[in-house]
Amino acid sequence: MQELKFLKSTGFNILINEDLDIQADGYWIYNHPTVHNIITKNVLPQDWFDKLHDKALYKNVLFADPSLNLDLPPIPDWEEWEIEQKAESFSVGFPITSKSECGEAYRLGLNDGYIEGYKAKTAEFTREDMIDALFFALNKEKETCCVTHTKDAIVREAIQSLEKTPTKLILNDKNEIQEVIY
Repeated sequence: MQELKFLKSTGFNILINEDLDIQADGYWIYNHPTVHNIITKNVLPQDWFDKLHDKALYKNVLFADPSLNLDLPPIPDWEEWEIEQKAESFSVGFPITSKSECGEAYRLGLNDGYIEGYKAKTAEFTREDMIDALFFALNKEKETCCVTHTKDAIVREAIQSLEKTPTKLILNDKNEIQEVIY
């Protein structure tokens, strides 16, 4: 199993493994707290990395948001995995006396129904609906709320606070999600 850490690079998610040494043929990121994260494809020889004085700041990028156009696999869909785990927990609560194909089909039907219902409920308000509501609220409030921030910045900050991104994913040897850590 490997524990991968989420990072944002130019607004997009990437996953790094903090325990792996830099690979000579992979993507890596210079992860410095005061310097903008830089992702690059390594074209330098391994001995160049071996001479770095601060290797701890260089991390392998193993998965990336497809919008970054890197030749890396996409980040596993942790949101879908969490919904599937909730569905599994839900269907376990129903007693299925038969271990036959009918009993298994019933359990799978419960899972599918739970997933569809969950997605329908969470899709009640879109991201655009929330943005419109925040702008509406800001237009009705006193302008003093915006002395240090523009309304646009306040709306973006509010939306970002609603987005739930994990700090780490635990993957098994087949790169299947085992745990999501927030």
